[in-house]
Amino acid sequence: MRRLLFITTILCSSSVFAESPNIVITPTRSETSLEQIGSSVTVISGEEIKNRQKENIADLLAEVPGIDVAKTGAVGQTTTLFTRSTNPEHTLVLLDGVAVNDPTSTAGNYDFSRISTDNIERIEILRGNQSTLYGSNAIGGVINIISKKGTAKPHIWTSLQGGSYKTYKAASGVSGRVDNIGFNIDASRFTTAGFSSFNKNKGGSGHDGSDYSNFDTRLDAAINDIFAAYTTMRYNNSRAEFDEFGAEAEDATHAKELSWRGAGKADLFNGRWKQELGVSYYKLDRDTTDIYTADQFYRGDRFGIDWVNNVKVDERNYATFGAETKYETARNTYLTDKQDQRTNGYFVQDQIKFAPRLFTTLGVRIDDNSAFGTKDTYRIAQVYTTEQTDTELKASYGTGFKTPSLFQLYSSYGNPNLSPENSTGYDFGFEQPLLKDKVRFGSTFFHTLLGDLIDYDFATSKYFNVGKAKINGLENFIKWSPTKSLDLKLQYTYSDAYSVNTHKDLLRRAKHKAAFNADYSFLEKGKVGLNTLYNGSRDDINFSYDRTTMPSNLVLNLTSSWKFNDNLQVFGRIDNLLDRRYESVYGYGTSGLAAYAGVKASY
Repeated sequence: MRRLLFITTILCSSSVFAESPNIVITPTRSETSLEQIGSSVTVISGEEIKNRQKENIADLLAEVPGIDVAKTGAVGQTTTLFTRSTNPEHTLVLLDGVAVNDPTSTAGNYDFSRISTDNIERIEILRGNQSTLYGSNAIGGVINIISKKGTAKPHIWTSLQGGSYKTYKAASGVSGRVDNIGFNIDASRFTTAGFSSFNKNKGGSGHDGSDYSNFDTRLDAAINDIFAAYTTMRYNNSRAEFDEFGAEAEDATHAKELSWRGAGKADLFNGRWKQELGVSYYKLDRDTTDIYTADQFYRGDRFGIDWVNNVKVDERNYATFGAETKYETARNTYLTDKQDQRTNGYFVQDQIKFAPRLFTTLGVRIDDNSAFGTKDTYRIAQVYTTEQTDTELKASYGTGFKTPSLFQLYSSYGNPNLSPENSTGYDFGFEQPLLKDKVRFGSTFFHTLLGDLIDYDFATSKYFNVGKAKINGLENFIKWSPTKSLDLKLQYTYSDAYSVNTHKDLLRRAKHKAAFNADYSFLEKGKVGLNTLYNGSRDDINFSYDRTTMPSNLVLNLTSSWKFNDNLQVFGRIDNLLDRRYESVYGYGTSGLAAYAGVKASY
């Protein structure tokens, strides 16, 4: 049976994405309206990505409720993310359905320093326990990054930009659709002299530069009314200089990252049974030059096959079931021999329409891992919309787990007897539209209990299961479009995350976080935007490895663009308008006042 599932798994995942902004895929692995989803989900649209003009996806995610971002210095430095104050490895990152969490890293998190906003159509951020549909790493949530498809008349575009810190970028691409074939291909080159990653206020000097070359493509083919296929590929070759913790150094890292997916789709019985069978592959090679220690290397890859079925049972039940297998390997400086592990997962979910305004989603999953055996998870989510006021009342409850990494299991510091980390969590809240949805606001309370957290024992120089953590928080937002030309959005998150063992706050998580965005369009050609991001005080570790409190910070950014015609556009932005000096990780610097401008031509 397992062999059959392994062979069969090439056709359905979260890679077929609907065009409507009100339709999402990630919460249910099927096209579902947001009004029918009880989970907490945020969508960053392609229009928002273009308006923000951010180079790195992490800078976009920093504005999302419930997400904290920590960066160790200049562009290209290690960038980690905390979803609802869980650990970085507790967020599963998907790129067109490919899991890109690093199989060679200590815990299995994804380093966002290498992923740009090039060719991204939308980002779906799903918060809360999601292991029932996605298996390991999804305790905090799932970030699903979706690339652009070719849909319109074929065209070529070119973009050039530059600015502070001797930053330059050139990009070009071709996109379109011919008959039943859609294509989108682009390439870019980015380079910057950067600034000192070791904070200048603490003794840093000089510059830590970085550069990358990026190439990505997507091809879609509609074979006939029943069958279709697609393939996506993204390749990144990056280099970055960095400083040691508490010291300036001429260290550097070089990484080559490849993600690929190919899939076929079948739409059977007039759309009542939809399938996708897909194969994915991820590979990461990293080399680090370190002046204080020996040079290090990291080699890892992951091969996956998945099969997802969406069946319309009747007008009240929409079932999703499937299976997937993942095989990953790793070898690095601390893993002298190549190590591997396989996980097979089987899941089933039912979306039930109890009434015209009452929707419930139930799901269960069993995972079988070669290192620790089986693990089962479950989840329930519900949403009810009141008839009188259109108030959406949402709630969810679920369990999750995180597989020990190959480093934690088999490195020179590893422990092959580790158990998977586990979690239980729930959230509940509401969303309220007003004035024909010109105004929408909402609030969600969330709670997560983490158990069997893996920690390092300095006495034995080994990893072991010991940690417990409790997280309570509140996510709030309000959106207002007073006119067709002006959009306003305010978001605020409160999070209380602490270790049950030590009763101390978890590091690098701000208790208070807020973001404000104002976007204004004028004369049908121009756009301006204001982005304000506030992070409250948070704990970290200083150079003496003692706990310290980092102060709060407020950062303002401006963006603008002008479209001369359908073929020519100019754009620019100012980062850190107030020139505030702050840190997101103790001892590491951040950008001061900086300006960038560019031009894009298409034909």
